[in-house]
Amino acid sequence: MKSQRRTSPALKRLLRHALMAGALIVLGAAVLTAPGGSSSGWSEALRAIGSSLVTVGAVGMFYDYFFVSRTLVQHSTLLTNAQRLQLDSLYPNRVEALPDICREIERAKGDLKICCIAGTDITKGVGAQAIHRAIKDQRNVHMRLLFLDWRSPSAFLRAWLEEEYYRQADQQPNLDSLTLDPRKYRLKAFMKSDLTKNTKYAKATLQQWHDEACDPTTIQVRFYRHQPSLFVVAVNEWVFVQPYHWGGGPQFLGYASSDPCIGKHLFLMKLARYSEDGRSIESHFDALWACSVTKRFLPATRESDRERSESNDPTNGQEGVVGTVE
Repeated sequence: MKSQRRTSPALKRLLRHALMAGALIVLGAAVLTAPGGSSSGWSEALRAIGSSLVTVGAVGMFYDYFFVSRTLVQHSTLLTNAQRLQLDSLYPNRVEALPDICREIERAKGDLKICCIAGTDITKGVGAQAIHRAIKDQRNVHMRLLFLDWRSPSAFLRAWLEEEYYRQADQQPNLDSLTLDPRKYRLKAFMKSDLTKNTKYAKATLQQWHDEACDPTTIQVRFYRHQPSLFVVAVNEWVFVQPYHWGGGPQFLGYASSDPCIGKHLFLMKLARYSEDGRSIESHFDALWACSVTKRFLPATRESDRERSESNDPTNGQEGVVGTVE
């Protein structure tokens, strides 16, 4: 497993302790070996000071020895478990993982699978640049992207968690039972939510990418209607995975952040794609992709698919599938 890009606080403390203990021993030895002056009292005082410095330094070294032993055992256990999991990297949040994700996307070949909510890290900024570069280079890559359907109750609940004003948007029993009708929120605050705006932006960006893609590059997009559980990027030899959850975001946990997205503030793992855990996580994507209530967006559906999809759509097809009918 790759270490973080900076030294851990424990190792920094250990290094400071060791340097201080070593400095005390050296200073004490220098005092003890210094030539005595004319005053015997002064000489005795120097020897006492030197002895004290050497003693304190030795005790510090002794303490550091056991501290190092414990730290090495802990690190050894972590490394052993990481090897068993085929865990390559562990990031404290998605921001620090994004450069590695983008590098893998830029050199992607074969299947590229992405599962997200509104996809702000994918359709904007460096993530969008990486995907667009792969499209322009006409790489032999088959992109499949899953986004949360903004019209589903799951989307409303996600926005309610991340955007505090939604706490007043509906009755608590409705939130608990998932009996929301997304249509009623079109003219209310939900239409102004970040999740709604980001998803609509993503749809326009995805449509543009689809129109620009040329063989052998292909792009397919679908919208799932389940509770979000994982952010997943399966690319090349790796699977990047990050959990979503129902806990409070930054504003509820008492620390400041310009981004209320809960998922972006959680740790993220980079696993070998064909490890046991990597294949299990990728199968989560495959199951969502194949689910009958996951709505196809790009390429456009056939009329028969459109009719079947809209028959189960709580919006009655008013936000129908976009694209040219095949």
